[in-house]
Amino acid sequence: MQKDMIHAFPRPFSTDEHEQSCNAFFDQEGMTLRDFFAALAMAGLVREDGMSFRNTAIQAYKQADEMLKEREKERELTRM
Repeated sequence: MQKDMIHAFPRPFSTDEHEQSCNAFFDQEGMTLRDFFAALAMAGLVREDGMSFRNTAIQAYKQADEMLKEREKERELTRM
């Protein structure tokens, strides 16, 4: 599965009548797992003095990509 296609907080289609009447929460994919990991990494990176917003975002996504790689390695080990 492509790393950008894994979602952190997916929510299936709701059959709740109240939610349907409010047009809320229907089949939402949520943020990607990559975005979620990047947000967590960014929380730590914003404390570093002198790092530009652009560099903070770049580093956060690099860390997120590494987390996804390690996650996949772990999943492969458990399949064996």
